[in-house]
Amino acid sequence: MKNVLILGGGFAGVEAAIYLRKKGFGVTLVSNRDYVFVYPVSIWIPVRKREFAEVCIQLDDLKRKHDFEVIVDEVQEINTKENKVSLKNQTLTYSITS
Repeated sequence: MKNVLILGGGFAGVEAAIYLRKKGFGVTLVSNRDYVFVYPVSIWIPVRKREFAEVCIQLDDLKRKHDFEVIVDEVQEINTKENKVSLKNQTLTYSITS
């Protein structure tokens, strides 16, 4: 199985992770936060129709439902010559990055 490393846990990164898992890839998603913020619903926060927590989805919930790995850490450097991504707390190697 080919493994894909996705940098960024926003809407696009999560959608890519879900899609690629459905296609049979192993997926590791790196995000600097443990949640995805659902922007379309966020318009209700200023008028107090929704709380911040109500417009967020925990990445652990998506991880369990769609079977991909999540690493909450900050990207420090991307080394394309050596296929390595340095995070604040660890270094990852990859064959495919998105």
